[in-house]
Amino acid sequence: MLLFDIVIPTYNNLEELKKCLGSLETQTFRNFKVWVAVDGSADGTLEYLSSGCFGFMLECLQHADNKNHGRAATRNLALGCLTATYVLFLDSDLVVEHNYLESHYAVLVNNVISQGLICYKRGPIWGSTT
Repeated sequence: MLLFDIVIPTYNNLEELKKCLGSLETQTFRNFKVWVAVDGSADGTLEYLSSGCFGFMLECLQHADNKNHGRAATRNLALGCLTATYVLFLDSDLVVEHNYLESHYAVLVNNVISQGLICYKRGPIWGSTT
């Protein structure tokens, strides 16, 4: 039985999506499936997902009209497909730690809702010369 379904909505965010998916490659728990819900992207996301070779199960979903509908509507594309015991939602610009699934599982087995800690790394300010 599948333990985790991971739903990732994305819109014209290919480079960050690659990093997000790359971080899922290193998970200590391997019993998961990723559902990437594409929200009308025109940046090569669909081509990348269809030609990519991933170390986990991955399905790509998209709106029938291939247009942008917003994150909530796009996330909902996966709802009828989910079969795992637990569902996690990620944004496509998140890079997770190698024990992301393991940490959530440790909390979820106690019948509680799990929300991960998000740490933003500070970078140079846009337009800054220093």
